[in-house]
Amino acid sequence: MRKALLLVFLLGQLPALATQIVVGLRSDNIISWGVWEREGTSLKHYLLLYNNSSQPLSLVIREWDSQAVSPVPGKSKKLYQSQLLAKQLVRLRYPKTRAKVGYLEYFENAVSVGVLPSNLSRPDAAALSGETYRYYTNEGSNSHSLTYWLAFNSLVTPPAQLRLTAATAFPTFTPHRRGEEAYCLVKLYPSYAAAPRQPGALDSLLAAGPDPTIGRLDSARQAVVVPASFRFLPMPLPVLVVLIETVEHSFRYNEQRQLVPDKSVSGVRCLLPFFPPLPN
Repeated sequence: MRKALLLVFLLGQLPALATQIVVGLRSDNIISWGVWEREGTSLKHYLLLYNNSSQPLSLVIREWDSQAVSPVPGKSKKLYQSQLLAKQLVRLRYPKTRAKVGYLEYFENAVSVGVLPSNLSRPDAAALSGETYRYYTNEGSNSHSLTYWLAFNSLVTPPAQLRLTAATAFPTFTPHRRGEEAYCLVKLYPSYAAAPRQPGALDSLLAAGPDPTIGRLDSARQAVVVPASFRFLPMPLPVLVVLIETVEHSFRYNEQRQLVPDKSVSGVRCLLPFFPPLPN
């Protein structure tokens, strides 16, 4: 998986000032992903760790002290330590941090490669309702949490479809005028395809005509099943790209104090890796 430092800034509360925490892993080798596994009526929370390199590596995870003005690497509580073989997948119970809003610092071969937020959110009733899936997650690999729950049935085989449930109610504002609305669009891509990056790409595709591969969430529909309209090419580590686009249509006053239509679009993409089978 390509090296990426996710430019996501989380606001941490300090005693006298606020600080910005850059979240992401500066590593081509480590994949970290939190998932919930459902067995009957029980849910278990796991952290998946994968060595995507061709060499063994040492991995240490520590609780990062976000309350310290100048955190000292390696001085915080150690949560996990292991030697991962090449292409090895490890599944462990999700580590709990002492802080309510905690962060995990990752060390690859004794070098800090970044920080990820500790994500202890549990799937809510809406995410668990309807058809039963085996796995649930509200984050992509090496990333921060989403405001959506993704449901699927395998960590090995890329899904033919994915269920997306809004973790917060739609719309994000209450419409006051005709034409005001908020909705979310989602589409799946294989990692080797050129998923669009321009804002409003999915909205433009739907404006050109119906597209059954694009799912929509709004105030009347809190969950949607999105099909994967492709088959993965043979590859060592298939990665599914979930492109999520939030669109709001409202109105604003221009410089002449005239009420004119206003449209805002925000987007996020998350990466879902699918691993070699776990040993029995």
